[in-house]
Amino acid sequence: MTDPMQNPPPPRNAGWGSIILIVAAIAIVLALLYSIFMPSGPTDTTPAEPPAAVTPAPEATPAPMPEPTPTPAPEPVPAPTPTPTPAPTPAPTTPATP
Repeated sequence: MTDPMQNPPPPRNAGWGSIILIVAAIAIVLALLYSIFMPSGPTDTTPAEPPAAVTPAPEATPAPMPEPTPTPAPEPVPAPTPTPTPAPTPAPTTPATP
């Protein structure tokens, strides 16, 4: 007689649980795609009114633009007045001695 620990059964790959999970995931994805791409509610089958029956809205007249207020010109800055330089003082001259 062989020891069962020596020969374990082969691992099972895909059981019914994993198959059910895959089918449920596919169903959820299809339901989301259907809710996104299909219109909600019944579609309206009444014919549209002709465009002539639509009255155009009255055109609004734009409000007049206010007159721009003139901005005062900046006052001119006076040029700096140069300070007069004092005239050089002549050197004292000594009388020539004969």
